[in-house]
Amino acid sequence: MLQNKRFRRAGFYLLKNLVYLTFFFFFLLPSLLFPRVPEQTDGNQRSAYISYLSGSVYLQRASALDLEEASLHLPLLEGDRIATGQGRVEISLGQGKTIWLDEATKLDLEKLPGSDSPYFELRLVKGTITLCLTHLDQEKQVEIRTPDFYLLVLEKGLYRVSIQEKKETSCRIFEGLAEIQGRERARLLRSGQLLRVKAGQLVPEIEKMDKKNIDAFDNWCSERISFLKKVNRRGAWPHEKRIMRNK
Repeated sequence: MLQNKRFRRAGFYLLKNLVYLTFFFFFLLPSLLFPRVPEQTDGNQRSAYISYLSGSVYLQRASALDLEEASLHLPLLEGDRIATGQGRVEISLGQGKTIWLDEATKLDLEKLPGSDSPYFELRLVKGTITLCLTHLDQEKQVEIRTPDFYLLVLEKGLYRVSIQEKKETSCRIFEGLAEIQGRERARLLRSGQLLRVKAGQLVPEIEKMDKKNIDAFDNWCSERISFLKKVNRRGAWPHEKRIMRNK
């Protein structure tokens, strides 16, 4: 009799523990590992948010004067400025559009798509960004503005734009096709090509990219591509070796 009670008690505790473990693994753990991304609440703008960051990253809302510390999954709105100190950040623009900011970079989200327009307009104030597109609704849907030129994306691909203060502004295309509009003329830039602007003037000759000229930011972007390919198999991600092929 006593032994039967012990067996029943042991069975009760075992069942109780199984219920707790089931709740943890099927309900609590997924919510911790994959938190729900906040939805955009400003009109009809599609969701743009910070999907990854490391180091010091800051946000300045269009209606604010001061910077605030940015956080993971923070929703972004039209007119926001993202700034990095000694840190880097990944911004998801939705539908196969990702942009990465290097250290000491400032980027303005001047226009985000809504129900009346599918276009993105981004302004690079300083520093370096890399744009990764696995989906493009139409040509020139994404525009990146700098003090020296406008970049209009024509194809899916991988694009890097950099401003070196008092030196030059440059665009490198690892993969894709873009139109570069300077102050006097426009040029087409293709995969594996580099275009520089010095003193506000487009350098006459388009250069072939030096595949050995890879920096820490390129390596970081390559690691993010590799990670995103693993967690999201949908879409034709640019191969990480496009950046690191000679490492």
